[in-house]
This record gives sequence, structure tokens and C-alpha cells, in this order.
Amino acid sequence: MSVLAAGPALACFAAPAMADDGVAYPDWSFSGFGSVGLAHASVRSADFTSSIMKDTGAGRTDSWSPHVDSRLGAQLDLTLNKELSAVIQAVSEQRVDGSYKPTIEWANLKYQVSPDLSLRVGRIALPMFLGAESRKVGYTIPWVRTPVEVYGSLPVANSDGIDAGYRWQAGAANNLTQVFYGHTSVQTDDSGKLIPMGVKPGNKVLFGKYSGQEFKLDGQDLLHMREDDIIGIVD
Repeated sequence: MSVLAAGPALACFAAPAMADDGVAYPDWSFSGFGSVGLAHASVRSADFTSSIMKDTGAGRTDSWSPHVDSRLGAQLDLTLNKELSAVIQAVSEQRVDGSYKPTIEWANLKYQVSPDLSLRVGRIALPMFLGAESRKVGYTIPWVRTPVEVYGSLPVANSDGIDAGYRWQAGAANNLTQVFYGHTSVQTDDSGKLIPMGVKPGNKVLFGKYSGQEFKLDGQDLLHMREDDIIGIVD
């Protein structure tokens, strides 16, 4: 399989008014980011996607796809004082249902207890791997996309809860230790595996002989079954 992609990104900022001492409270800033990408896959037996949370990709659905890397985001930062700040970030990219409905990625309140210790509550980026908070902002990473083998397998990028972060130094190394607690919701099967909504109205499907439950409605014979009983979708 060969995969090619291009993803230019842009950002815009609105600087807040400044007081005589250089800082005005409340202080706010608005920024935006976006990537337009086109990916190509030469294999038609499956789709290449950058995340299991996407509906389609390059390959089986279309040999060229703009859905793998394209996204648009906006972020509002608000600083209430030296200790208290808030952020909200919304991102529009292809979802597991095929739509580009914007979702709230971040929405949290942060309290800076000391220069090294901070507390946050709300919707927070999961601290998984080094690029957790910048994985969707294309111009901040050195690749077209974060490594799919690592980040593509994560079904969620944030959780609703609380976290604490402590920065400390050991020799020449700067370290950050984070402890978090929260929850998120995705559709999963009994084993906890994400269930992608791959079947759509009008699809012809293959299923096992004894799958599902037959019933009759308004004189019409129907068959009800779980999506994971479907073996495949016929083109």
C-alpha cells in the first residue's frame, strides 16, 4: 500500500488589549487551525485511515480521500488572573458516522497552584504519549500526521474529569508528572472494543445462517440482528 498526503495548516490570533503593566485581566485570545489533506492508497481491500473513529479512508471506499487528514479547529483561551484560566476547543473532522459535525475537544478550567503544580477540571486531553495535546494541530508536528500505529488505535482523545500536573527537574531533564481521573463514552462491544458504524441504510450484507431473530411487522417478514453478526458488506 502506498499512502501520499499533503496537509497545509493555518492559524490566526486575536491579541487582547494590554494594561499599563503589560497584563490585562481578564485576558483572552482566539486562534484557529486547519489542515487540508489528500491521501491515496493503492490497495482496494481495506481503507487506510488515521483513526478508528473515522468512517471512511483511502483504499476500499475511494483510492483518493480527503477525509484522512482534513480538519478545522478553533480555540478560545481566557485568563481570569495569574492563577485561574479556561480554554475551549472545537474541532470539525470526519466522525465515525461519516459527518463533520464539530465536537468539543477541550473545555476546562485550570488553577495554577504554584509555578510547578496545576489543577484542571472539565474536558481534558488524555495525556497519552508526547503529542496528546497537539496531535490535531498539523503545523505543530513534524509529520503529515501523528504515527497511526500509535495514535490511530486510541478511540478517544479526551475525558471529562480532573487532573493534576507537576513539573520537576532531574539533572538536565525537565519532567511532567500527571495524574488524572475521568470518564468518556463511546459505543463498544462486550469486550470493550469500539464498534464502528459501518452499516448504512441500503447496504447489502452477508450474515451467518443462524444470526438474528425473525419477526413479522405489518405483514412483512423482517430480521433483527446485532451489527457484529454481519460478516461483510457486498459492493
